[in-house]
Amino acid sequence: MSQPNISQYRPPRRRAGWLIAVLVAALVVGLGVTAWKVTNEPQLAAPSATPSDGVDGPSTPDPNSTVAPSMPGHTPTGSPSPTQSTPFVAHNGEVKGTWRIDSTEWHQDEVVLTVSITVSQGTLDDYSFFMMTDDTATVNRPETSSDPRDISTGTVEQGRTVTGTLTIATQRKNSMIVLAQNGGATAISALEVVG
Repeated sequence: MSQPNISQYRPPRRRAGWLIAVLVAALVVGLGVTAWKVTNEPQLAAPSATPSDGVDGPSTPDPNSTVAPSMPGHTPTGSPSPTQSTPFVAHNGEVKGTWRIDSTEWHQDEVVLTVSITVSQGTLDDYSFFMMTDDTATVNRPETSSDPRDISTGTVEQGRTVTGTLTIATQRKNSMIVLAQNGGATAISALEVVG
């Protein structure tokens, strides 16, 4: 008969905490690499879109202009960030285009982004946006409104550009704004929003 060993009565080790910590670290590293690639890749020329409804195309923001408050009672803090643009591909390559942040206005507990989406091939349908903070990966969705400038969801056809605003309740932090489809279930592309 063998001698009993005290270590055989020890409870089994639990590794779930370490596994969760490793998964969270991998997610943070992945988001950081994605953000770095998106902001450091050479910019492709934006497709020239000629809207067929007679509406003028998007204008290029003047870097020397100031942004006026777009909502009564709100005063922006800080200046708009420079225009950022990135190409996107959706629906297994059937839809292509570019999207950009034209301006960023930080208010007390929200950010208002002016965004343009240009589709050069196919139709981008059922698009939406969400924002993730860099430090905690908190997800915030734009507030939908009846304001005609709101483009938090919609459809853009080939050769068209839509420009409008997204209002997102969030604290001022470095974040990623994500262009998505299928009610936000399928991320297409992301751009950095500096807090």
